[in-house]
Amino acid sequence: MAKVMAAGAATVAMSGALLVGTGSAPAYAAVSGCSWSKTDHVATGGCSSVTNGSKWRLGVICSGKYNWSPAQYRPGTVTAHCPVGIISHVWIDRDNF
Repeated sequence: MAKVMAAGAATVAMSGALLVGTGSAPAYAAVSGCSWSKTDHVATGGCSSVTNGSKWRLGVICSGKYNWSPAQYRPGTVTAHCPVGIISHVWIDRDNF
């Protein structure tokens, strides 16, 4: 599971559109049925179980910029890349955005 982001001097690309913004730091607690991994420049995340009406999204911080994948309504994975800069945080939001 990985995603790509772009912001400022950093370029990020995700499977699908990527939302960029500022916000408060997310809670980095594990989400049941979901997981993620990262290197300095690539993050992958996904959920294996998504019930009717549930949603999830992958979030990352790339060179200080917050980035999110579009909302996902099915099990699967998303990948993000941060080719110019470092991914410092990765998380999955579930139903609370």
